[in-house]
Amino acid sequence: MKTKQYNGLKLIKGLSILALLIYSFTYYYPRYFGYLSPSVEFHAIGTNFGIYTVSILFVLFGFFIAQQLEEKVKPLHFAVQKFASYYPIYLIGVVLTFLATKFYLVERALPAKTMILNVTMLNNFVNYDGWGNVDEAYRTITFFFVFLVFVTFVLLIGQRRNLLTWTFVWGILGFTMSMIGEAYGIVPLRMIAIAFCGRYGLIFASGIAIHSMTKKDKTIFAGFVTLVSVLFLQIGFDNWKYTAVYLIGLVMILFTIAGGKEVEKFAESKWTQWLVGLSEISFPIFLLFGYFGLAIMKFLCIRLPNFPGEIIMIVPIAFVIVISSIIYTFIQKPLTNTVAKKFENK
Repeated sequence: MKTKQYNGLKLIKGLSILALLIYSFTYYYPRYFGYLSPSVEFHAIGTNFGIYTVSILFVLFGFFIAQQLEEKVKPLHFAVQKFASYYPIYLIGVVLTFLATKFYLVERALPAKTMILNVTMLNNFVNYDGWGNVDEAYRTITFFFVFLVFVTFVLLIGQRRNLLTWTFVWGILGFTMSMIGEAYGIVPLRMIAIAFCGRYGLIFASGIAIHSMTKKDKTIFAGFVTLVSVLFLQIGFDNWKYTAVYLIGLVMILFTIAGGKEVEKFAESKWTQWLVGLSEISFPIFLLFGYFGLAIMKFLCIRLPNFPGEIIMIVPIAFVIVISSIIYTFIQKPLTNTVAKKFENK
């Protein structure tokens, strides 16, 4: 069965990644490292809205996982393919980020044990507050991998057709434990909540729900799950900006799907292909847009004190994109294809 490409959704994914990059260099850098080069100015383009597009990326990830499972992939195949596609790249990101902080962005330097915790992916389980992460982004990435483990579990128990229901219940449990654990300072409960994706499980569920709507499968329940995810997101984060970006993302996703061939034609035009390309390399970008990219930003800001920050950021953004493209082209894609060929006749 030929898998539908949904390039329109990849366009949204590319826009979300671009927003994250802009956020990192025009909001995060001047806020936390601006004192290193006080003469470099940042203007209206700097916004913290970009960080909230992580929720949109998680919705789309849930959607594409549900789409992949249409092909009746076996649990072992799914687990091995995802491991090969993401974990080696994750290791590269951990090492590059650690080295960047250790030898240049010393303001965020962390001990070697932090890198070890991240390599073993125990960072958030050991300390929920984030000191064990080589980068703040790696706290979020933990939930990305936890979701993959959960989907593998659902496949193993033969509940593929009920993935939405299982994910919804799993998300509710994670959200509840996370809120109670934080409200009452119950550390063990907060740590257990991570295994249920904390406050993010329902966001993944909404992506699966939207995919169900495209197949006219459990449409009413899928709509209910999506609405609940919006409500819980606002309760969990208590941030209208986060909720607003999430709602806008959901509307964009739904309109893109409803637009059908017209949207796909637009997404395939030469003017938008670069955004679709960003979506393909989104994972390595997500690993490197933080401290690794900010180390490059610091280097340039100190040496170009009279340039606006928005001009300087072009170089580290381009550098992160180029490095991510190399990692995707020569490591991530070949590993994914190798695993796919290994299992295609099984």
